[in-house]
Amino acid sequence: MEKMFLLAGLILFLASSGFAQEDYAGRFALDLGAAYYDPAEEGVDSEFGPSIAIKCFGEENAALTLSLAFFEWKTKEEISDVANGIPFEVGLKGKVKIIPLALTAEYFLPPINKRLRPYIGGGIDYYFINTDVKGTMTGAGLTYDLSYNIDDTLGFHVVCGLELTLAEKFLLDLRLRYVWCEPDDTFSVSGPIVESIADEVDADGPMIELRVRSLF
Repeated sequence: MEKMFLLAGLILFLASSGFAQEDYAGRFALDLGAAYYDPAEEGVDSEFGPSIAIKCFGEENAALTLSLAFFEWKTKEEISDVANGIPFEVGLKGKVKIIPLALTAEYFLPPINKRLRPYIGGGIDYYFINTDVKGTMTGAGLTYDLSYNIDDTLGFHVVCGLELTLAEKFLLDLRLRYVWCEPDDTFSVSGPIVESIADEVDADGPMIELRVRSLF
């Protein structure tokens, strides 16, 4: 949290000097940076990952952004317990790769000063999810193979952000995106008994992105 306050202070400091903003209508931009994602699902850690975006500036303070981010969740679970008087052990490990592809419509509000311009917006996401989580469960002299899978899914988001002009063709974009996303997941058991349990992952949560923008 302290780093976020320092970053906000740096942006305000840079914004205090005068640099006239251009009219970006009809221009394109390439953004490169990083994202921080904090999903609501219990037991899932927040993650940093790279982020890239292409933006098209339209008329009347509007813009359209197509962005990608890359996150990887790692999991390792070792559980020993007793069920119905029978001791059992579960070992589960692997990783989940998540690539949210987001299309965002943005509207730029009146500039705060010559360098700093806020915006708001919203859009739709598609989450490409690759799951590689497997393990075993042993008990009563039997061994079961375990596997876990999360399906690709659609999501939605709203966004607010600040665009800081650094130089003639370079800007800094700090944005807060809140996403709504609940992909289906399946926990499968195979062995003497074969069973699948379906549920949903609560992947709602904030995503903070910081990217450097190059105008074309």
